Amino acid sequence: LLDQTFGRNKLDYKKLVPSYCQLLLGSKNALLRPDFKKFRSRALQRRKQYSSICNILVSMGGMDEENITLRVLDALSLIQWKTTPTINIVLTAGAPYLQIVNDSLHKYNFSVRLLVDVNNMAELMLESDIAIGAGGSTSWERCCLALPTVLIILSENQQEVGKNLAEARAVVTLQKNDKMEKNIKQSIMNLIQDKNYYIEMCNNASKI
Repeated sequence: LLDQTFGRNKLDYKKLVPSYCQLLLGSKNALLRPDFKKFRSRALQRRKQYSSICNILVSMGGMDEENITLRVLDALSLIQWKTTPTINIVLTAGAPYLQIVNDSLHKYNFSVRLLVDVNNMAELMLESDIAIGAGGSTSWERCCLALPTVLIILSENQQEVGKNLAEARAVVTLQKNDKMEKNIKQSIMNLIQDKNYYIEMCNNASKI
């Protein structure tokens, strides 16, 4: 039985599986594509050379059925950027709000690239300085590449992942509520203003 959830242990399955069941538990058993192993050492080195936030990866799940992406962009527009960042948005071609997102990009005062059905997520994460994303399996990909993350809980089954990663100080976990935009802004500002905090989050994420 494989459960790659960070913090999962054998007691969680003691009464659910037979004694002879082999348990592969925790993020050390996460299933990642080879690209993430390939780029890991480069990512760790890149995080050490961090100077400012220039590239932000926004990935709220391929479908983003609640159009959280636009709320994230609205939050980023509240920040007084010294250096205007490039925002990379990742969605799938089947995302219900894809056209709405595309039609809204012109109103923001920073560069936004909408990327559809990408096959180079590891490379995008390597080149990013921070990520804003959901609490799904992409969490382990971001941790592998030591990418500081503002993690937004989109569903009940992401609560435990968000809680455990936040307690490990590997991410900032936020809830999807009416304060989300304000909290995203503040979380990004904290990372901008405190380089040591940024580096610490990189290190903690890489250990996951």
